Amino acid sequence: MIPDSNHKLTIGFNMSQVVAFDLSFNTTNPVVEVLLDQSFFICSCFTDLTLRGCILNPIGSITWKNLRSLSIFYGNLDEGLIEHILSGSPILETLELGYGNGYREVNITSKC
Repeated sequence: MIPDSNHKLTIGFNMSQVVAFDLSFNTTNPVVEVLLDQSFFICSCFTDLTLRGCILNPIGSITWKNLRSLSIFYGNLDEGLIEHILSGSPILETLELGYGNGYREVNITSKC
């Protein structure tokens, strides 16, 4: 079922052993909002994550302790959200942002 302009699609997760995950949605329909459940943002099993056309709306912290590679396309991110992603992903090696908006620069400082 594709939601109409009055609906949002919410996705919940129970992925205790998933390591690589690619979640992609057609971004040509601007009335469909794909919201990710908070359990997605505290799934520490991810090592490789690709998101396309999703709304990143964490209610609490982001805890991606094992994440090494993150790609986000067609996302609406601000500098504060990017900072939360980076602080919750301590071993992140690769960050790829494409076709997004809401941010003008990304300041990355190592805390090693």
